[in-house]
Amino acid sequence: MAVYSIVAAVALIMVIYMGSVLAPIPWYLYLPFVGVFILAYFWEKIIKIFRKRRLRLRDSPSGRTER
Repeated sequence: MAVYSIVAAVALIMVIYMGSVLAPIPWYLYLPFVGVFILAYFWEKIIKIFRKRRLRLRDSPSGRTER
């Protein structure tokens, strides 16, 4: 649930910046905001992928274990 509040905060910041006519900035300065928005939006899926990978490493026959 906290992820959605992060997404909302980033979206609000983007709307404020894009809606501001007092300080227009070039389009490429919005890219970090878009990146953070995408990262926050897909955060649960990304975490799920890494958890699966960690479980596979722990259960692998090579003997590699996590610390």
